[in-house]
Amino acid sequence: MELTGMTNEAKYQRWIGLLLIAQTLILIVASLNRLTDFSSGPVAANQFLRWRDFNHLMVFPPLTVLVAIGFRQVLLKVGKTQWGWVDILFVIAVYFLGAGYGVHELGNYLSFLAKSRDAIDPVFREVIRYNDDDFSHWVFFGAFIALNVVMLLWQAANPFQTRLSLIDMAICIINGLVLSAAIFVNLSRGDLGFDLVALLILAVTALVFWLKDKKQPMNIYYVAGLWPGLIATAIARMF
Repeated sequence: MELTGMTNEAKYQRWIGLLLIAQTLILIVASLNRLTDFSSGPVAANQFLRWRDFNHLMVFPPLTVLVAIGFRQVLLKVGKTQWGWVDILFVIAVYFLGAGYGVHELGNYLSFLAKSRDAIDPVFREVIRYNDDDFSHWVFFGAFIALNVVMLLWQAANPFQTRLSLIDMAICIINGLVLSAAIFVNLSRGDLGFDLVALLILAVTALVFWLKDKKQPMNIYYVAGLWPGLIATAIARMF
C-alpha cells in the first residue's frame, strides 16, 4: 500500500491497518494450526509435544505480542502520550498470557494422550482435565481481556484527529469481521464457558470506547470484531 504523499496521521492510520492485517494473518494461521492435521505430528522422537501445541506455545504468542508493541509504537507517534500504568498492565497481561498458554497447551496434549490410556489414576486424570479446561482458561482469558483493553487505552491516550479514509475504514471493518467469524465458529458449537464471559466483557468495553469516539481505528476494529460474532452466535444457538 502506497504511503507517499499522505499526511502523517494518514500514514499512521495506514500502519494501524497493516498491523491489523498482520494480526488477522496470525489468527488465520493459528486457527489452521489448531483445526487441521498438518501440525499433528510430534516435535521430537520423545513426543514431548505435537507441533500443534508447540506452535501455539512458542510461535503465535510472541508474534501477537510483537504486533501489539507495533500498535503501541505507532500510536505513540500520533499523540506522544504514554500512560505508565497502562504499560505496566500490558507487561502483566503478557506474563499471564504466556502462563495461560503454557498450562493449556501442555494440558491439552496430556488430555489427548490420556484418552488412549485407561490405566491412569482418576485423580491424575482430573488434574490434567482441570488444568486444560478450567485453570488455563481463566488465566488466559483474564490476560486476553487485559491485553485488549490495553490496546483500547493506548488508542484513547493517543487519538487520531482526522477520520479514516474509506480504504482504512474498510481495512478495520474487514479484519474485524474475520475476528467475528472466528468467534462464531468457536462459540456456536460445544459448551460455553469463561470464553463467552471474557468476550462479552471485552465487547461491552469496546462499545463504550466506540461510543465515546467513533472515528478511532481500534475502536472500530473491536466493535466489528466482537459484536457480529457474538450476535450471530446467539442467533445460531437459539435456533
